[in-house]
Amino acid sequence: MRIAIALWLASGGLPAQTPLDASQCRRLALTHAEEDQRDRAGRALYYQCGRDVLEDPAVAAALIRHARMGSAVAGPVLLLGFLPQPPARAELERLRIATRSVKLQQWSAPVPVSLPATVALSRLGDSDARNRLRALSEDKSLAVREFLLEAAGDLADRDLPLLLPYLDDTREIRSGVPSGAAPRRRLCDAAIVALSRRLQVTLPFPVNDARRYTDQERRIARESFEPALRPKAGSMTPPFAATLAAAVHIDFEGGSLGRIEQASPAHFRLGSKGEKDQDGRNRQANWYYFRVDGARPGQELALDIVDLPGEYNYRPNRGAITKDTPPVISYDNARWRHVETFSYDAEEPELRLRVTPEKSRFWIAHVPPYTNEHLEKLRSTIARHGAFREEKTGRTPAGRDLLLWTIGSGAKVVWLMFRQHSWEAGSSWTGEGAVLALLEDERLRRGVTWKIFPLSDPDGVARGGVRFNAHGFDLNRNWDVEDAGKMPEITAQRNAIRKWLEAGNQIDLFCSLHNTETSEYLEGPPAGHRDLAARFFDLLAKHTSFHPSRPLSFSEPSTTAGMNGRMNVAQGLSRDWKLAAFLMEQRIAYNEKLKRLPLPEDRLRFGNELVRAIWAAVTANPYP
Repeated sequence: MRIAIALWLASGGLPAQTPLDASQCRRLALTHAEEDQRDRAGRALYYQCGRDVLEDPAVAAALIRHARMGSAVAGPVLLLGFLPQPPARAELERLRIATRSVKLQQWSAPVPVSLPATVALSRLGDSDARNRLRALSEDKSLAVREFLLEAAGDLADRDLPLLLPYLDDTREIRSGVPSGAAPRRRLCDAAIVALSRRLQVTLPFPVNDARRYTDQERRIARESFEPALRPKAGSMTPPFAATLAAAVHIDFEGGSLGRIEQASPAHFRLGSKGEKDQDGRNRQANWYYFRVDGARPGQELALDIVDLPGEYNYRPNRGAITKDTPPVISYDNARWRHVETFSYDAEEPELRLRVTPEKSRFWIAHVPPYTNEHLEKLRSTIARHGAFREEKTGRTPAGRDLLLWTIGSGAKVVWLMFRQHSWEAGSSWTGEGAVLALLEDERLRRGVTWKIFPLSDPDGVARGGVRFNAHGFDLNRNWDVEDAGKMPEITAQRNAIRKWLEAGNQIDLFCSLHNTETSEYLEGPPAGHRDLAARFFDLLAKHTSFHPSRPLSFSEPSTTAGMNGRMNVAQGLSRDWKLAAFLMEQRIAYNEKLKRLPLPEDRLRFGNELVRAIWAAVTANPYP
């Protein structure tokens, strides 16, 4: 009987505007086993219930569980923005990077679930989400704009000015009444309806879901809405005019900041978001990547990078972002150069950038980014090469494929691993250079089989992470434990290596590539392979831009003695199979050999040099 009542309510058994009390809401089939029934229940809760019912703990808990189970309905995600409890925020953060599509109404165009999640997080006061929402509101997609107008009732007051430009969007839309009428209504017509209802502004002409409004009516509507959008006295929310000034955005792949504060029209304080591990420790704050829109060319902006202190291997530090690590700037998000005017305050600490922009839009990043999109472009370039093969070894927590590439078929075997840590984009540029060199030079494939993990943490790269996977685990630790649920990336890679070895194949050299701030070194396995290590190190030092900050060294058995989950990949492979497993770190700071700070073209060139040095090391031939 309970399910029958729930389904009756969820399928529209009551008139659309009939409020339901909390006890009825609890009976909604929000967590039904069938997704269709959950969808019905979600729509019923969103459209038929007052927001006060969310004060009922049972309803709130069911709503969070509903989101975790998955649904094609956007309404319940928006409702999470009324729940300040940590589980609701955590669920919204998960949905913010999810890729499935949702609809607000059955006839609505689908949008990514990240859109309602961002609306809800902004409503909860998340400054990061507010900046993402600002970027999303500028999206030209009609589906996105229609969704934001449909959800205007659930936008935070401070976000409503983002809808005002929609009054000028005269593109036709499918929603509205009567359905199928010609000419169709336009987005600007829907904007008048949504804003008048949300702001409770009475206009001097009829407002309904069927009208197309004249240019004069649109002008009157704008003049009526703007005063209502100005903050009340004492409010800290900037007026609408402020949204037309320079703004910081991070709503793109790899984008990341923590707090975003505008101290003045030409001064921002930008927090490094950072990440912590599964224990809430080892905070890493060495990645930021953002875009500035609306800057005035020729007018200096001050951009302070703050919130830098962190922790590494359970030891607190002042942060990895220092005077030695100036960021890069780009005006097309493709060609990068280093910011030249900056200062570092070690006391706070903070890195203060002084940028006099050449254009109104530009990007800033800790190092030149290399995203999943870059990898896809490389894949499309090399996919048809006769010497190239690809297999998928597993999937990440977010469902992304983990790739293993094979190039060549020689007797010697080398495995390379790139991008275990998502911030270390330089290793991916090196990886691309290595792959291109292998496919261009047949000599390098003649005697060696190359097995390559091109990007080990695609989830972290997508969300602008630093060092840990979606569950908080460091993908270059934990090679002494196995947990396919929490660390599917490590499990997939270890299984690929195990499968290769158990089939009777050898591995002559394994190398994982990384970046650090100011160090550069090669670290060999804990035991054995000393002659190979010395030859490899000597070839790198003589023939490449590798500029070691210390002599060849050999790893301890673990990074942290006596603790589980602390072996890096080289330590784990050495323990399990006695492999000649190396770890290489390359600095992002000034390189004496290059006589400059490294850029993508330097990393690409080093990738070419690297595979030649490895080829010479394992074949005992001169460097080619």
